[in-house]
Amino acid sequence: APYWRAERGLTFSPAALALAPAERRRVVVEGLLFRVRGILGDLEHGHGRAGALERVLVSGGLARDDAVARGLAAVLGRPVHVVEEPETTLRGAARLAVGSGRDGLGSKDAPTRRVEPEPGRAWLGAKYALWREWLARELG
Repeated sequence: APYWRAERGLTFSPAALALAPAERRRVVVEGLLFRVRGILGDLEHGHGRAGALERVLVSGGLARDDAVARGLAAVLGRPVHVVEEPETTLRGAARLAVGSGRDGLGSKDAPTRRVEPEPGRAWLGAKYALWREWLARELG
């Protein structure tokens, strides 16, 4: 759920513009991780239940990149669970199509791999704060 503004197109911070294309991929993935943290924070605080999420499940194509799960765990400061089924999106769509429940991922049954936050990635939390400041200026 990135912020879309058609008139702006894809927008990078000045520091990111100086990066090589391969490094920009990392910046885009970090932006997605930061956005997920913001959404989860909004959901928890909006319902008056800070920290109420039982667990965070990660699935889909990007979840196949182990750096994504490790980065998300670091940004959230809590474990994430990677759904081991590589076709969770397809299975979820099929389950919804046949009306076999609202739980499209089958998350209650799906085997997962737990990824803990790593102390060596704690810098992502500080970078998240900088990203929020940048984003607030951009959306201003």
